Amino acid sequence: DGRHGGRRWSPPETGLGAVEVQPKSSSKRMNMMNMYTRAYHAPPITAV
Repeated sequence: DGRHGGRRWSPPETGLGAVEVQPKSSSKRMNMMNMYTRAYHAPPITAV
C-alpha cells in the first residue's frame, strides 16, 4: 500500500513483518511459536 515502504507484508504490528525486519530474532520467535503451537495443538509428550 506504500505506507510501509511499499513492502508486500503487513505492518510490523502483526508480528509477521517483525520477523522479516529482524531475521536474527526470527529463529527465536519461530522457536517460541513452535513451543506454543505444540502446547495448544498437540498433547504434551508426558501425556503420551
